[in-house]
Amino acid sequence: MCVATMAIQKSIDTVAKRLGKLPDEIKQRLEKTAQLDDMMEAIAYQNLQARSHAAGHLRTNDALWLYHLLGGEMPSVETFNKHGLAERIVAMEVFAFCISIR
Repeated sequence: MCVATMAIQKSIDTVAKRLGKLPDEIKQRLEKTAQLDDMMEAIAYQNLQARSHAAGHLRTNDALWLYHLLGGEMPSVETFNKHGLAERIVAMEVFAFCISIR
């Protein structure tokens, strides 16, 4: 398993603190929103991280963190969704960044 870089870990910690202050109802909605729904979505995100890394928009360690978060060579919805909510939210933010610079 790949460990998040310091910058990503700091983001995860910040998001986790903010999540701790939210009502349970909102956390439950976020839990559903920050999950992948199908295999094609997991593969698309894996391809996005690979292209973003190849283009120089993601550092190697950040790309590896996303790669492992998605399941490595065998990306899967289950692998991604088993991670904590804060990790998934930060991953979605990184994916949104990658999409915005394409």
